[in-house]
Amino acid sequence: MITVFNPPEHLIEIAKYKYKRALVAVLVVVVALLFQVATGSTYLRYFSLLAFAYYLYLLMIYRIEKSVGITRDNQIVSPIHGKVISITEEEMGNLVVIKKNFFNFADIRFSADNDLLEPDNLSKEESNDLKQKELSLTNQNYDLHWKIKGNGIYYFPKSLRKKGVLTGIITGSGLCYYRLPKKYLITPRVGEKLEAGSSIIGEIE
Repeated sequence: MITVFNPPEHLIEIAKYKYKRALVAVLVVVVALLFQVATGSTYLRYFSLLAFAYYLYLLMIYRIEKSVGITRDNQIVSPIHGKVISITEEEMGNLVVIKKNFFNFADIRFSADNDLLEPDNLSKEESNDLKQKELSLTNQNYDLHWKIKGNGIYYFPKSLRKKGVLTGIITGSGLCYYRLPKKYLITPRVGEKLEAGSSIIGEIE
């Protein structure tokens, strides 16, 4: 079950992103040690401390929650981790806005079966550089639309289009704008914390 929702190839990609950036911290430590041996200076140890702090920062921003809750077919789940900051009634339905901050897990997950990238994003599916600042998806089966805006969004184009499946990460802070038709009962309240792939944001009664 965990493998289905967290494809190994996606976890490998996340590890690659993380450890490529971690090389910077390793190089700083090695250079600082070499200069300390050559000069006898004790001040260079602070560079090592900064490099260690940077490594801890990387561990924080690339964290994902691997467990996914089991929900019914008529229930829609949150695509990201974060807190509901507003619920607005619109002419065609309701807009739920979820805010992800630095301390939340990074995973982005499908909110329903058959979530699909919108046309503006399709050209990026074959790109080697999948990092972007905006991700828009739609679901014709459930009449849903959601968009994520933020820093450090990575999308995995070959994800199984199944509710709860890991389809990307957002390493910085960001916002998710989720539009649901009026036929859906909005279950969370403003201020409530949500978990990607597990917390229900709407359901058809």
